[in-house]
Amino acid sequence: MVNEYKKGFTLIELMIVVMVIAIIAAIAFPSYQSYIQRSVESAAKQRIQHIANELEKYKARQFNYLNYAIEDGMNYYPTSTNAKYTFSVKDGDDTDNALTDTDATGRSWVILATPSASYPKLQQFVMTSTGLKCKKVQGSRIDLDCNGETSWTD
Repeated sequence: MVNEYKKGFTLIELMIVVMVIAIIAAIAFPSYQSYIQRSVESAAKQRIQHIANELEKYKARQFNYLNYAIEDGMNYYPTSTNAKYTFSVKDGDDTDNALTDTDATGRSWVILATPSASYPKLQQFVMTSTGLKCKKVQGSRIDLDCNGETSWTD
């Protein structure tokens, strides 16, 4: 009698391959999500720095920050239809007022980057004209004076 070898894979071999792929995916997916989160947060901090530079240019021309408004397209990241962050600029003396409000003093500013509710793990960021920078995981309101918040330096 001649032995005939069957070609193909057994069910056990296929199950082992599926398990190996599942283990790799279980390790790689959270790392990838963390990488994406850090990337988006880094882009938000860059946008804050850009807005701060624009504020200083505005003050050099106007001698104060009154009536400064974020240029169109800069108040969302990446776009208004798919916003992960919304940016706002407040009066530093009274953070309830925007710099365009009639009650604003225009002597200082506070930039607030607020993540969309769809992205609960992203951090909120604050930067002030006095150089304070702080961050906080979304969920509770961040203190615009950075009292008790974690600093960010990059």
